[in-house]
Amino acid sequence: MNQITYQDVINEYIRVGNVLQETYKNMDYKVGNKEGKKIVRVFKIMENDLELAMKSLPELFSSENEIVRVKAAASSIALGIFVKEAKAVLEEVGRVGNNINSFNAKMTLEVWRKQRYLKVYPE
Repeated sequence: MNQITYQDVINEYIRVGNVLQETYKNMDYKVGNKEGKKIVRVFKIMENDLELAMKSLPELFSSENEIVRVKAAASSIALGIFVKEAKAVLEEVGRVGNNINSFNAKMTLEVWRKQRYLKVYPE
């Protein structure tokens, strides 16, 4: 996955978000963890191509899938782009309900506010 387009990024975030949604319902965390790593691979590419990230991530902020929105917002904050918009996405998802997605959104904001940065993957 060396040369990817912004549409590839969008498609992968949506695909992984849909798989994660199913794994949360089925409590299949092994598959969920494996799929989550695929977002990290795409993120690493965007770290080296901010233009790609700037074209891709904002489009994902309005996804119907809350997981996609949270992942895209966290990626955006970690890259230091569209932070205000990403923060608004996380705040909105955090208010929506009492589920894993709202919890993840709230925790992402909490960590970012404490540290003033986010990491998508460990060093």
